[in-house]
Amino acid sequence: MNKRIMVPLDGSQLAEKALPYAIKLANQINGSLLLVHVLETPGPGPQEYSFQGDTFPVNSADPYLQEVSRIISGPGAEPWIEADRLEIIVGYGKPAVALATMIEDEQVDLVVMTSHGRTGLSRLVMGSVAFDLVQRSICPIMLIQPEKPNEFSLLADTLARRTSLHFNDGEQPRIILTLDGSSEAETVIEPAIQLASQLKGVIHLVRIVPPTIQIDYDNTPEEYGNYSNNDLEKTRRHHRKEVYEYMDRIAEQINDRGVHCVRVVLLGSYAEKILDYACQIQANMLAMAIHARGKFGQVLIGSLGEEVMRRSHLPVIMVNGRALLEAQQTQAEKPEMLSR
Repeated sequence: MNKRIMVPLDGSQLAEKALPYAIKLANQINGSLLLVHVLETPGPGPQEYSFQGDTFPVNSADPYLQEVSRIISGPGAEPWIEADRLEIIVGYGKPAVALATMIEDEQVDLVVMTSHGRTGLSRLVMGSVAFDLVQRSICPIMLIQPEKPNEFSLLADTLARRTSLHFNDGEQPRIILTLDGSSEAETVIEPAIQLASQLKGVIHLVRIVPPTIQIDYDNTPEEYGNYSNNDLEKTRRHHRKEVYEYMDRIAEQINDRGVHCVRVVLLGSYAEKILDYACQIQANMLAMAIHARGKFGQVLIGSLGEEVMRRSHLPVIMVNGRALLEAQQTQAEKPEMLSR
């Protein structure tokens, strides 16, 4: 798993900033890189291919990818990857749709691409392609937010810049995996385990508990009456106990898979606590599921996930939890349908 890594490129230097992360990761796990470029087709026929901006004509797509391949596999490149572990594909159609199709057809295990530097997940490189792709695919997608997204730099200089995926010999990479107790959020556990296993890394299992529990008093059954301060404190203690038991159970499952897991429960604001903890342990990457909502209303994307992306320059592995659960359910139902 995670042996075949796709890097979508659109000819921009912003998109190329994902390359050092993808190359370093591929080298760490002895994987291969698939460099792709999608030519939009606004009309019904293939003869109506459009330009990618004013300076990137259709017939430049393949030469561009060839040149990128030559640079990252050439002498002096750092990081460097062997040419026989590189492939290029030019696709056609709406970018997110074409990329999602390629992920399935090419059996891609991980996508590494750049997010927009100013507005987190609201607007991403190549328009809203990254966000649309997360919505359409069940493949884990690693989003990179460059520290200087609009900085002009040659590809050789981009490659030379140190990233959070540069590990010292013997160093164990640290992956922060965020959960909220929902089944959707738990879909990111398996990709995180596989990646941590390949990198010989450590998973920091993190759950953020809000300072107060939101109670809908209007919908409280009459027989319970009004909550007293003691009742509320008991509820808080019960919730905290449930959280710790849940986290202990997940941590044990991860440890049983041969991956060292540290479980952490933090009280406070989601984004602030995640970012503080990432700095504290010098994390190398984050992992979270989208569209995951816990019973107390925590959401791991939207305003919270976007704030983490906006304020952190760590790679963030995202999984579409809802879509992955639906796919797993469909797969589980197939044997039952065939047996009828």
